[in-house]
Amino acid sequence: MTESNNDSRPPETTVPPETPGGDCVRCLVRPSKNSALNIEALYQSGDPPFIFAVSGKITISVMEQIEQDMIDNPEIFDRGDGEYLFTATYQEGQQSFPESGMWDFLPHWELELIHFLPNDTIHP
Repeated sequence: MTESNNDSRPPETTVPPETPGGDCVRCLVRPSKNSALNIEALYQSGDPPFIFAVSGKITISVMEQIEQDMIDNPEIFDRGDGEYLFTATYQEGQQSFPESGMWDFLPHWELELIHFLPNDTIHP
């Protein structure tokens, strides 16, 4: 006898995303057609940027990782002080010769600027 599933959502799957640091984090993933992840961050010169809003599925640890990437790469805030809206896409990384352990590029979150609101329009 086959058990009926009244839930129309896809089944949950456990995915271990492995990173070059050797850390493996187990997370619960529900496949979705809507994989958009939008991140709003505030940048003030002299202060570290911080994320103040997120739209999409994200864990706290991933959000912290993206925020740290923003701190480490302040050139993404090339328009100056203000509010930035990014779309975030995870890039898997690439190894030409996996047995060597060397990466062509490491897995990372790629941020694409969608909108910028300068401080003088936020607080006139």
